[in-house]
Amino acid sequence: MDNKKFLYGKFAVWTILIPLAVSILLSTVFCIFEKNYYYLPYEADFLINVSYNSLYYFLYAVLFFTLGILSVVSLTMTAKPIVITNIVSLVCTFAIFPFAAYLMRMVFLAATSSSEAMGEYLFSDFLCAAEDAARFIVAVVVIFAVKIFFTVKKIPAEPQKPYFAPRSAPAIALLIFYAAWILVALMSFIFSDDRSVVSLLVEIAISVAGYFISVGGVVFAVKKLIKTER
Repeated sequence: MDNKKFLYGKFAVWTILIPLAVSILLSTVFCIFEKNYYYLPYEADFLINVSYNSLYYFLYAVLFFTLGILSVVSLTMTAKPIVITNIVSLVCTFAIFPFAAYLMRMVFLAATSSSEAMGEYLFSDFLCAAEDAARFIVAVVVIFAVKIFFTVKKIPAEPQKPYFAPRSAPAIALLIFYAAWILVALMSFIFSDDRSVVSLLVEIAISVAGYFISVGGVVFAVKKLIKTER
């Protein structure tokens, strides 16, 4: 298989171009609702919060799906595609996606919003991006730790069916990452003065959903990468 074709074809479309387009769309929808707040019926006020939060949940899903792909790439391919895909994904997560979202806010809301409000948008966008980037880095560290373990033990690291079961390196790496996410959420709940059961359940639900979205990324990589290579 031509690795470059995968990297700049399917990988770019599904982890960069489509997420970028959807991020711009969701940010634009929020801006339209926010700009026309006084014209919305009272019953439709919730659409502002829904459209605002939907962007961040969508970027969560993009991160999870990308991690599934990267687990296959990092565990089964050579150094060059591993470095390219990981660096490009990190740059998109931390810079390109939040910048695109904020740019839409600048275009639609800068003329009618205060500088304080625009500053809050900027802070919120890049704070979420920084959190996603931190999760991305932790996940990549886990993936490479699993890669080293499988290499030392001379165990094949290719994905195996069923892809969600901990039978192969990608599934094991993803399970470790999401288990660690849940553990951190539990520790925060236990030692925090402001305990919220709802927030804890949301974090656990996001982690569980994230694992299966990442498995979808594994399946995508297997069908578009490994099987094509064979």
